[in-house]
Amino acid sequence: MDDTAGTSTTSASGGEHPRRRFFRRAAVAAAIAGVTAGLGIKVFAHADGARSWRHGGFLGAALDPAMVDEHLDRMLRHL
Repeated sequence: MDDTAGTSTTSASGGEHPRRRFFRRAAVAAAIAGVTAGLGIKVFAHADGARSWRHGGFLGAALDPAMVDEHLDRMLRHL
């Protein structure tokens, strides 16, 4: 008879199965991504979203065509 039936099939380093390790890392990465997305959504909601940029210029200043032209010229010179 052969006594090899009682041996375990773990790796030589005594670690986990590679598939289990992959799924554990994927679960941790998904949890971190979920927390990050949740915090980002909460911050975006408290900052009044994208509406704050559409209703005025920088720091809420009035946005008139002269300022837009000046800003555009400055940015083009910068480029």
